[in-house]
Amino acid sequence: MACSLGNISTLLKLRPFFRPRILPVLFIFWTLPVLANSAIFQPADESVEPVREDAHSVCVVKWATRQGNSPAENRELLSWCQKAAEHGKAAAQNILGNIYLKGIGTPKDSRKAVFWYKKAADQGYAWAQTMLGNAFYDGDGIEKDFHKAILWWNKAALQNDVLAYYNLGLAYRYGKGVEKNPHTAFFWWEKAAAQDYALAQNTLGYAYEKGIGTEKNPEKALFWWKKAAAQNDAAAQYNLGRAYFYGRGTEKNPEEAVFWLRKAADQEQPSAQELLGLAYERGEGIGKDPDKAVYWYEKASLNGSVAAQTKLGLTYLTDNRSPENDQKGISWLKKAARQGEANAQATLGLAYLSGRGVPQNRFYACAISCHAASKTPIAAALCNELKHKMTPEEIRRTRLIQVKPLFD
Repeated sequence: MACSLGNISTLLKLRPFFRPRILPVLFIFWTLPVLANSAIFQPADESVEPVREDAHSVCVVKWATRQGNSPAENRELLSWCQKAAEHGKAAAQNILGNIYLKGIGTPKDSRKAVFWYKKAADQGYAWAQTMLGNAFYDGDGIEKDFHKAILWWNKAALQNDVLAYYNLGLAYRYGKGVEKNPHTAFFWWEKAAAQDYALAQNTLGYAYEKGIGTEKNPEKALFWWKKAAAQNDAAAQYNLGRAYFYGRGTEKNPEEAVFWLRKAADQEQPSAQELLGLAYERGEGIGKDPDKAVYWYEKASLNGSVAAQTKLGLTYLTDNRSPENDQKGISWLKKAARQGEANAQATLGLAYLSGRGVPQNRFYACAISCHAASKTPIAAALCNELKHKMTPEEIRRTRLIQVKPLFD
């Protein structure tokens, strides 16, 4: 799949709260109006609340300009924002929610994050409304409630919050809190993508590829992936590389494919690492190099790609350079098989049939291959062939074998 679309909080953890390139703009248009109204710029004889206003200004400035994770700076940020938030400043309340959600200068506390997001959201602060919706959607710091998530995202969307647009698209895609409607999902993703939101641009490309809420259009999928890839979105870079690798929506271009796959792979995108390994294995778009293929398969495997785990297992099993490779191969195949990867299960069946890396056992081979038969033709063919050579009693014995322990 081009990107994981299930869990909102997982998606958020992949990105900072503000993209670096828009930080100066945020600073000018958000921070300076706050400073202009603060005690710093008020005439000396005018009645103001210096503690409240200065705390708010300092909180906003420190949040907008924070770099790194200096414990002292983080504690100071927390202190100033706490003061301003307690005096009812919505921006500070929102920032305090961010601080508690991420554990900046304090232990992570989802309940406190929700508390402060709610305070800011009730004052109409769009980002806090979106984050409160996320909390309800994921049940993070508050009881899960899809309908309340939709309510808060709708409020934020009315203020043109781009993440709220995107999240509403997810809700309509999967029918969480609303009736499932791929066309409405596409509508919200398109609005978010039009505001240059890379995550939505990548997802919109996926919608065009698969025909979700719109007609399939590989060329438009490519268009949106290019937009998101230019913003360094790893999933889009993988999708763009995949399009060039297989020639989808464009002419096949292995060199261009490798360029984008490497960019995504360097960001630890597992599908890109797996496909880059395949490029090295085949010598497509780059010089053939079995060792580099294994390197990228292993990186992808460690990052959770079951396809890479299967390829890595098969690569080790067919590599006769070291007696240890058989055991490495079986280990990776079992890992993928435990996750339901049918090709890994089929390969394990063949390993038991031949005795490669495991004790030879045709009953285990038959049991495993028949278990995976509905998912892959290789397993189905092996299952039928082995059963054909067995007596009724042997078939009965095979059916009694518990398959899952063989993957441990």
